[in-house]
Amino acid sequence: MSEKKAPDILGLEEIKKFLSVAKAVNHHWYSIWAFAILTGMRSGELHALSWEQIDLEKNIIMVDRSYDSNAKKSGPTKGRYWRTVPINSSFYKLIIDLKNGPKKAGNEYVLPRSKDWDNGDQALKNFLKSIGIKPIKYHALRACFATQMLGSGVPAPSNENWRMEKIFNNGHLS
Repeated sequence: MSEKKAPDILGLEEIKKFLSVAKAVNHHWYSIWAFAILTGMRSGELHALSWEQIDLEKNIIMVDRSYDSNAKKSGPTKGRYWRTVPINSSFYKLIIDLKNGPKKAGNEYVLPRSKDWDNGDQALKNFLKSIGIKPIKYHALRACFATQMLGSGVPAPSNENWRMEKIFNNGHLS
């Protein structure tokens, strides 16, 4: 029986460099990448994310839908479950910047609607390579969320009720 290879992910310093350079050059994928790393949400969940799912008073995002690129419509999440994701202070600022941004008037969606959304994997790999960071797959940004949480002091799992496992739906990064 062959073991599944762990995905390549970015370390904390690589995450910091990646996001700071993407923000500095105003890369059109910056907010999408930042959301992926800071929330652990899947690509389809990010694509379907609307303002009604964000509760800034409780500092949570309700993840309850996902965009299906094959069907070209939003529906339930992959596991047909909902979960909440916490919003920390630096992430809060990004959300406010997006909410007050120039393209937000009357737009129900939080993140930019990129016509090349399905090419996110290649855009990420190209950008990382251009700034001297090992290329990773777009889906690995979910695992980078776990790295970032652990690096910021969230304790490693010690029982079934660990918060990060709940965010990822029983710890699965699928």
